[in-house]
Amino acid sequence: MAEVSLAPPTEHHMTSLQPITPQLLEDLTAVESLMMEEEEEQACCAGKMLEGDTNMFGSLLHMADHCLYKIVRWARNLPDFANVSTDDQILLLQNCWAELLCICTCWNSIRTPGQLRISYGRTLSLDQAHMMGVGDLVERLLNFADVLREYEIDAYEFVAMKALRLLTPDVKNLKNEGVIRQQQELLLDALTDYTTTHFPKCPQKFSRLLALLPQLSRS
Repeated sequence: MAEVSLAPPTEHHMTSLQPITPQLLEDLTAVESLMMEEEEEQACCAGKMLEGDTNMFGSLLHMADHCLYKIVRWARNLPDFANVSTDDQILLLQNCWAELLCICTCWNSIRTPGQLRISYGRTLSLDQAHMMGVGDLVERLLNFADVLREYEIDAYEFVAMKALRLLTPDVKNLKNEGVIRQQQELLLDALTDYTTTHFPKCPQKFSRLLALLPQLSRS
């Protein structure tokens, strides 16, 4: 991911008394809500990761495939992402699909400590994960979900983090690096305005959010 500034917010941001929710964050949240509304269990997922399933690992991979499909649809519905060439869209998604899958799973699991919420109401405990041979990965994801809970990340901050992970202008072979960098900068400005006006007593919140992004690559 491209380096982003961790400099303290400007005096203008710090002295703004009225909480600001930039339109860009509203638009990103609307896309997220649309994806949730359209979520309906597919027939091929019936019985998977439920009692009596004799191939839990295979079912987990199957559910992950469905999550990845939703991530691609999410990306293509993002504001101005259509302005990025198709080739660049593919490169950006190839660069971060695993991290996007991780952060979505962790966000969905904030309210279920000790369990990962996969999709369609399915959950995965650490004990189950160890039996499937993915205990180390699930433990790291549970720890990341704990951090999101500890930092009290809200829906606007989540969608911003998710989009920032996608919009990485230093991915190799991009054709429209400048367009992607511009979108990243607009998103960073929006997140700065949001965090500094909604959480004036926590001026480090913006830098904390950015510091979380590299952790996704290690999950």
